[in-house]
Amino acid sequence: MPVTMGGMASGMDTDNIIKKLVEVEARPIYQWQAEKENYSQRKEALGKLGSVLAKVSDTAKDLYGFRAAYNDKKAVSGDPGALEVIPNRFAQPGERAIQVEEIAAAHKITTDPIAGDQKLSPGKFRIEVGGVSHSIKFRGGVLKALQEQLDADAQDIISTSIVNTAENRQVLTLESKVTGKKGEIKLSGERDILYESGLVKGAKEGDNEKVALVFDGRYFVPYAGDVKVPQNTGNLDLDKDGKSIRLTGLLWREYVLPAELMVKKNSTLEVSVEYALPEEKEKDEALPFKLEVGPEEKTIIKGIELQGYNVSRIRPLEKKEPKKQAADILGVGVVSVDAQKNARTEKLYPIDKKFKGKMEIPLGRDFPDMKIAKVIFYCNEGDAKFADASVLTPIDTTGLLDPKNVIAKPADAKLKVDGIEITRDKNDGLNDVVKGLTLNLKGKTDKPVIVKIEHDADKAVQKVRQFVEAYNAYIDYNRQITKAAKGEKAGDYLKNKDKNGLFVGDMTVLRLENSLRATVNGAYPRSPSSSSRRWACRPGRSTRRGIPFARESWWWMKARWRQRSASARRRWRNSLAPIPTATTALTTAWATWWRTC
Repeated sequence: MPVTMGGMASGMDTDNIIKKLVEVEARPIYQWQAEKENYSQRKEALGKLGSVLAKVSDTAKDLYGFRAAYNDKKAVSGDPGALEVIPNRFAQPGERAIQVEEIAAAHKITTDPIAGDQKLSPGKFRIEVGGVSHSIKFRGGVLKALQEQLDADAQDIISTSIVNTAENRQVLTLESKVTGKKGEIKLSGERDILYESGLVKGAKEGDNEKVALVFDGRYFVPYAGDVKVPQNTGNLDLDKDGKSIRLTGLLWREYVLPAELMVKKNSTLEVSVEYALPEEKEKDEALPFKLEVGPEEKTIIKGIELQGYNVSRIRPLEKKEPKKQAADILGVGVVSVDAQKNARTEKLYPIDKKFKGKMEIPLGRDFPDMKIAKVIFYCNEGDAKFADASVLTPIDTTGLLDPKNVIAKPADAKLKVDGIEITRDKNDGLNDVVKGLTLNLKGKTDKPVIVKIEHDADKAVQKVRQFVEAYNAYIDYNRQITKAAKGEKAGDYLKNKDKNGLFVGDMTVLRLENSLRATVNGAYPRSPSSSSRRWACRPGRSTRRGIPFARESWWWMKARWRQRSASARRRWRNSLAPIPTATTALTTAWATWWRTC
């Protein structure tokens, strides 16, 4: 390997000179490498800035529209083990007393105990549950073969199982997959196989589907029909159980059903009626029919004699017209309302005042395939009592067979909401009982369970805190990348250059920050229909007009949540419950900013 010694002949350090020349020539390369590194850092910083802004955008979107939590509610059940309550934003704050009297149950029947090797006769029969029916064609065989045939043809409506009993005998169990009375297992068809297996014992007798009306004073409203009724002067009295009402004097009232009832063929409305005549008032003393006023006399005026100037006057009294008797004294009416057509159909059923007992009203004839929404009770005079009102619908049992071994009868869930009886065919997902609440029935209760519904301010606080934290994180990071190091004397700029932010003096980043600040602290309309404007940057100045959200939110952005006292947090949390329209307008302004930036 050759050995060189630079500068031996010339006495010059050629190696160092060459090295310096190379460094001078390579200076643009070093600058480009530094710029490349700077651009890489700026690119990474922009990516992080985009992530921070995306977080601000996401948290801001949670403050308006369907994502906003200002109207969210929370419900606390007094007995979560028996009653689970899930509220939505449409629930009304307050307390509800809910008592679960009965849980919906599925129909469950079994065969007789049958030997495992016993052959059953072939046959064809039909099984129906909840309006869905399947034809079962059994080719004969042991009990296990009957189970397999049922599973193959009707597994969507029933579940089957075989239980081994004593002495090598088996029992086939059929359980409905639909709870409530509508989930009753209905059997019909060839009776040989059904009798032989012990599934049925004979023909099924008819029954009625009954929906009892429990009266509540809050659901009685004035009559709004076509009949012209004089001004009501009577009284309405309800008993404690809500099973009867008493109308005294002239009174017409409509009872709004908690849920509309579908009228089927042969449906009837039954109500017990009792009437008492009004008490007779003492007759007024007879008054004279005419009065004779003033004697006859002569009067002379300027020599002229006038006779009978003050003549006798006979003044007959006006006869009192006898009180018109109403065409009917008392009665019941039914109203059907078609919301889509905005049409009201009503029919009144007068009742003879001498009638006493149970009256049947043919709903199926007068309201075929319609829903009844109200029941009218009226009395024109006297004392009328209506009790034990219910809607009965005969159950068609033509050709049906009566199960022999019933393990569990089909039963609807029964509950009372503020004293009003409600019947449903299932236990879970009851979202049509109380507006804004979904009820899940877990078990019976001996007494009413108090359910408290209130605004879920904690959820709104959490979302606002998330926005505040995201906004503060953006401000902190933006200051970090745009900061400018201060120099005490000339020439310190180069010394402090490495201390400057990556985007110091960058107008795009500065405009972005200014635009965001202007949106957050800017003006917004007080309401969509008003041109008046209030400033969010003036928190807590006026509380009379009700701007709870804007009252302190920006103050919380400047002074972090963790630095505030517990009482200050609590005041701000409570202010979020009745969120006004102005806050929606404010958060909508944020959304406009995100779309335009």
